[in-house]
Amino acid sequence: MQMLQRSRAIVINGWSSIRIVIKRIASQPWLVLATTLGLVIAIALMMSIPLYADAVYHRIFLRNIAHAEGRDLSASDGAVPPLTYLFRYDGSIYGAVEWERVQPVHTYITQRAGADLGLNPQITISYFNTDPFGIFASTESLFGETRTPLIWAGFATISDIENHITLVEGRLPNVASTAPDEPIEVLIYQGLATKLGFQSGETYIAYLQLRGQEGTVRDVQLPIHIAGVWEATDPQETFWFFRPSSFEERLIVPARTFSERLSSQLTGEVYTGVWYLVMDAIDVRYDAALTLLRNGLVVQQQISGLLPNTRIARSPMEALIDYQNSANLLTILLYAFSIPILGLLFAFITLTSGMAVEQRRNEVAVLRSRGARASQMTLIAAVEGLLLGLMALVLSAPVGMLIAGLIGKTRSFLDFGAQLEALRVNMATAAWRFGLIGVALVVVAQVLPTFGASQHTIVSYKREVARMLRRPWWQRMWLDILLLIPAGYGAYLLRQQGSLVVMEDIAALMGTSPYQNPLLFLVPAMGIFALTLFFLRLMPAI
Repeated sequence: MQMLQRSRAIVINGWSSIRIVIKRIASQPWLVLATTLGLVIAIALMMSIPLYADAVYHRIFLRNIAHAEGRDLSASDGAVPPLTYLFRYDGSIYGAVEWERVQPVHTYITQRAGADLGLNPQITISYFNTDPFGIFASTESLFGETRTPLIWAGFATISDIENHITLVEGRLPNVASTAPDEPIEVLIYQGLATKLGFQSGETYIAYLQLRGQEGTVRDVQLPIHIAGVWEATDPQETFWFFRPSSFEERLIVPARTFSERLSSQLTGEVYTGVWYLVMDAIDVRYDAALTLLRNGLVVQQQISGLLPNTRIARSPMEALIDYQNSANLLTILLYAFSIPILGLLFAFITLTSGMAVEQRRNEVAVLRSRGARASQMTLIAAVEGLLLGLMALVLSAPVGMLIAGLIGKTRSFLDFGAQLEALRVNMATAAWRFGLIGVALVVVAQVLPTFGASQHTIVSYKREVARMLRRPWWQRMWLDILLLIPAGYGAYLLRQQGSLVVMEDIAALMGTSPYQNPLLFLVPAMGIFALTLFFLRLMPAI
C-alpha cells in the first residue's frame, strides 16, 4: 500500500512539474525563444565537430582505397574505383588448369564473394585466356608466308565485353561449333588489325604443340575466322581492369566457345584466370574498415581452398590497414583542436542558464514559501532543461550539418570560397552522442543554479537581494584576471612566432614540434572566455 501511495505521489509530482514548466514556457515565450536559439547554435557547434570529422574520415577512407599503392602495372589509366578486388590465377607460374577445375572458384567469386565481403557488387567481370597460339596464314588469307607465325596470340573470353566495345568493322562472333574442322569466329583488337593488316572475313590457322603428362607431344590446329575488329568505347571506363591495348594479342571468343569448343580440344586450356569485382562504395563508412579487412581475409581463404595459388592482385586491403593506422592519430588531433570550442560552449550554456535562473529566483522563492520542496524545484528545472535541450537537439541537426559543410569549404578566417570537393556530410552516431552531451550540459546548467536558488524562501531571498552580500564565485576568485595572464602570455608567444603552427621544415631545422606547446592552441579560446568574464564583471556598473 505504501509503495502504491509513493508511486502515485511521484506521478502527481511529475505531472505537476510538467504543468508548471508548460505554463512557464507559455508565459515567457521570448525568453524561451532566445534561450532555445542560443542552445541550437551551441549544440549545433558541438555536433559539427563529429560531423566534420565523419565527413573527412569518409573522404580519406575512399581516397586511400582509390589511390592505394601496389596496383597491377597493366591497370587502366583511369582512376581505380574504391573497393576494387581483382583475383588472378597465373598459369605461367603455377601451370595451366582445366576449365572444369576453375568452375568452383568462378561460381564462388561471381555469386557469393560479394556477400562474404559484406558489399554489393557493381561490376563483376571474369576473364580467361589460353596459351598463345602461333597464327599462320591460310589459303584464304592475303599472306603468302606460312613458315613462321604472323603473331603469337591466345584465345580469350571476357564477360559482358560486347556492351563496352565498338565494332570498327564486321560483327560479333557466333558461338563456334564443336566440330573440330569448323572455323572459330573471333574478334581482334584494332591495333593488331592495323599492325598486320588483318581484316574481317579473313581466315587463318591457329597452331599449338601440347605436351601431355606422359611427355607426348600433340599438335593442335584450329581454323579461325575474323568476324570483326573492335576498339574500346571508353578506354577509361571502370569496366577495363586492364588497358584495352593489353588485349591486342588476344582472339576474343564467346564464353560458350571457350567452354565447349576449346576445352574439348585442349588440355589445360585456362592459362590465366582473372575475376574483377567493383563494389558499391556509396553506403560504406570509414568505421567499417576492420570489418572489411576481416571479410577480405575470409574470402581470400575461401578462394585459395577452391583453387590454390589464386591470389589477390588488387584490393583495398593494404589501404584499409594504412587508413586504420592513421585514423587514430587523426581522431586525437581533431578532438584536441575542438577542446577550446567545447569549453566555450560549456561556458556559454552555464552563463545563459545561470542568467535565466537568476530571472526566476523570485518565482522559486515564492514557490518555496508556499510549501514546495527543493527537490520539486530541482525537478522542474530538470524537466524544463530537458524539454528545451531536446527541442534544440532536433533543430541543431540540420544546422550542425550546414556548419560542417562550411568548415569543409573554409580557406581562411571567414572565407568559405575554397574550391574543394564538397564533403559528404551525414548524421553520424558520434554527432548524436555529442548532441546528447550538450543536452545533458543544459540540464546540469539549469539544475545547479536552481538548486542553489531553491535554498531560499521569499524572506531570505529578499534579504539576499537587499544586502547583495555575495558576488559570483569567479568574481570573488578573480578568475577573469587570472585567465587573462596566460592568455596574454600566449598571445605574446604567437606574435613572436608569427603563426599558430610553424612550418614543418622550419620546425625540423629548429628541432621543435608544433605540438610541444599545446597552450598555443588554447590561447584564442582562453582569451575570449577571460574577456567575457571580465566584461560580465563590468555589466552591473554599466
